[in-house]
Amino acid sequence: MTVGLAGWAIVVAFSALVWWLRKREPAVLWGWLWYLGTLLPVIGLVQAGSEASADRFTYVPQLGIFVGVVWTLAALPAARVCAAAVLVVFGALTIRQIGFWEDGLALFEHASEVNPRSFRARANAGYLNAKAGDYRRAIMHYRAAIEAFPADGETWNNLGAAMVRLGDDRRAMFAFRRALELKPDLDAARLNLAAAEKRIQSR
Repeated sequence: MTVGLAGWAIVVAFSALVWWLRKREPAVLWGWLWYLGTLLPVIGLVQAGSEASADRFTYVPQLGIFVGVVWTLAALPAARVCAAAVLVVFGALTIRQIGFWEDGLALFEHASEVNPRSFRARANAGYLNAKAGDYRRAIMHYRAAIEAFPADGETWNNLGAAMVRLGDDRRAMFAFRRALELKPDLDAARLNLAAAEKRIQSR
């Protein structure tokens, strides 16, 4: 609550400042209005997808910040030199970042390192590791995903499927049963459980 109030206080204070500067620095006002106007639809009033918030929701609003900063600093004598330096730095960072987007596995492995508590990153990294045949690493990611969000039946089913690949049918059965408790209509978990039970009975 305190953080939320502090955030609103900063917004109000900055809004008052840019209004006071509107005649001397009109770009700051228009940039700030763009930022607030385009950010409003993505602050949780309407949720699109499974994420309530995400960095990508600020991509369009940030254009307003860039406009305000660039147009305000453009008149400074050193603006071109600073702009060139910033472009060089951003270019180097972009080249580095491109490596993380080489494929889905590289992307979600990196996302898991940046935010180890991210359920989505862990679940996707687990799925892609399993697809690549690295079932031990897939299990590690699935367990981390379940720790972050225990109520996802599909992740429990995927965990069980990876365990089956390593010959651990008994633990896999526990995962499949847990998946069905959370999502009774998950046919994949039901079939996987039946197959695991059949293998155990035939031994």
